[in-house]
Amino acid sequence: QGTGIGDLAFSEALAKEISKKLDVSYVLPTGSGTAALELACALFLKRGHEVILPSFTFSSCANAILLAGAKPVFADVDINIYNLDPVEIEKKITKKTKAIMVVHYAGMACAMDKILEIASQNNLYVIEDAAHALGAAYNGKNLGTIGNIGCFSFHGTKNVASGEGGAFVTNDKEIFKTAEIIREKGTNRSSFMRGERKKYSWVKVGRSLILSDILSAIALEQIKKLEKITSLRRKNADYLLKKLQKLSSKIILPKVTEGTDPNWHIFAIRIPRLIREKTIKGLKEFEDSIAKYNKNTFFIFAAIGFILIIAGLYVAPLLVQISTLPAGAFLVIEAAVKNFNDKLLIIIIFSLLIIAAVV
Repeated sequence: QGTGIGDLAFSEALAKEISKKLDVSYVLPTGSGTAALELACALFLKRGHEVILPSFTFSSCANAILLAGAKPVFADVDINIYNLDPVEIEKKITKKTKAIMVVHYAGMACAMDKILEIASQNNLYVIEDAAHALGAAYNGKNLGTIGNIGCFSFHGTKNVASGEGGAFVTNDKEIFKTAEIIREKGTNRSSFMRGERKKYSWVKVGRSLILSDILSAIALEQIKKLEKITSLRRKNADYLLKKLQKLSSKIILPKVTEGTDPNWHIFAIRIPRLIREKTIKGLKEFEDSIAKYNKNTFFIFAAIGFILIIAGLYVAPLLVQISTLPAGAFLVIEAAVKNFNDKLLIIIIFSLLIIAAVV
């Protein structure tokens, strides 16, 4: 367990945990959210096909379409929620259109009912870029599990993070069977690993898109905390909405549409053009002042800590008994944190404990 190889114990456990959390039938951990999108597009796209996607999105969406040989067709977004506008989708459909790629920006749901209706009427696949949307829902259904395919990201900036990583999910068995072959370099190794065949071989053109078992282990522990993470973000968003309400005449706050239960991956505000540059400048100055304060504070406490370590050499023998009783040491630290909440005192205690342990 825990090697750099993918699809071992932690990868399997991660897939099962995601399947349970999202109530989705099939899960394939991938090297990134981008890898999940590329896998989705590699399934059924080819030269001559078109895919409708939002004009406001990340480059990974268009790249995945282009790598499959298809053409990205950009459609405008609903200015209130920054997601694909169903009306604009209908304007872009041609005989070459093969799929609609929706992006649940900031963890806010697209108008999935209307989009699925459009897709059904035109025999189109729906790929959900749910990189922002793990833990969010629409009319009680988890985002990423509503269309034909869902793609998630565990990038370091996401609500659930493993540094890099992602997941491809679907409820369609045939899609899953083909996807696991493409994902594993075009081989049927996955079914071999499950004991379904005596050996594995190359089946079709594929890619290397699996997730390392080490990163799967990190993602697994994060996924287990998904409800807690989402709950904290919703609490923070409620606080921000309340506090920023007094500025609602100057800035445009996030809007939660009916049926949407966001995970608040991003708290997106819109600033009028007339005050945009001034606002950015003010925020930058505030950020710089905070960074300067933190930097100065760090060096001050580092200097104090160094002095205390040197001074601690003279009293270290008195603390040898504590250093041989780890539980007692932690009780001392806990008492300091609970009763004094004093950074300097905590540094003193830690410094003396370190010296005692060394001596």
